[in-house]
Amino acid sequence: MLYGVFFGQLYFAKSKGELKTLAEGFERIVPKGISYVDIDSSLFDKIDIEEYLALLKGYNLKTQSLFSLFDFNFDDKSALASFKEDAKRQLEMCAKIGTSMFMPVPVVSKVNSPNERTDARNALIDYLGYTVEKSQEYGVTTMIENYSNNSCPFSYIDDIKYILAQVPDLKYALDTGNFYFCDDDAFDAYSLFREKTVHVHLKDIAPSSGGALTINGKCCNSLPIGDGDVKIKETLLALQKDGYTGGLTIEINDENDSVPKIEKSVDYIKSILEN
Repeated sequence: MLYGVFFGQLYFAKSKGELKTLAEGFERIVPKGISYVDIDSSLFDKIDIEEYLALLKGYNLKTQSLFSLFDFNFDDKSALASFKEDAKRQLEMCAKIGTSMFMPVPVVSKVNSPNERTDARNALIDYLGYTVEKSQEYGVTTMIENYSNNSCPFSYIDDIKYILAQVPDLKYALDTGNFYFCDDDAFDAYSLFREKTVHVHLKDIAPSSGGALTINGKCCNSLPIGDGDVKIKETLLALQKDGYTGGLTIEINDENDSVPKIEKSVDYIKSILEN
């Protein structure tokens, strides 16, 4: 399996002054075994693509996946058409940065009824069907993760099951932490979707009344991998047993001390998979 990080974690660590340069962050985590990054396409509004590619090349890193988070106005037909146009731009970006994996994150911030949520899901399926078909022209695999906000029609296990059935060539990115906010279990999800799983976001969390994250009325802290309540060990061992060879992206939704938390996370993952 490959170990990776979100490029944004290092970018924001630098923005906060925790790192003098992005290179300083890579100099610390690459020797730990980090071999790739996932990147939010919106960051290319802030950094030059050529500089980004040169930075990765200098540390023998690759881009494992590109993701795009956007407000999904499912009841606006003109917006739906623009989302499809943007999907083509995102796929072209995948080609520019040398990745064959794309993950759209079409966020629905609020629905007012079960019927409205169903409408959002149907619109999402239409968008994903188009994006998957278009991505095949670019040699790109499109995947969807389980999202944390339960207004989104791809947050529960049942949501993912339905969507994957409706869009057969769509793949799945398991997020181990997000199911906590929807009272589902990441290990159960992997057991159901292992054949569709092509990428993993490793996120570990623990409930806390004063935590940094509050989603769906649940408050928690995002912790180094292995320090929280998520079934990380069981999931890692199941992935290993199944012969999974894809990416494990460390995701810590806390912008403080990012690099030490990444280092600690890699050590924990290695203690499970390499001993």
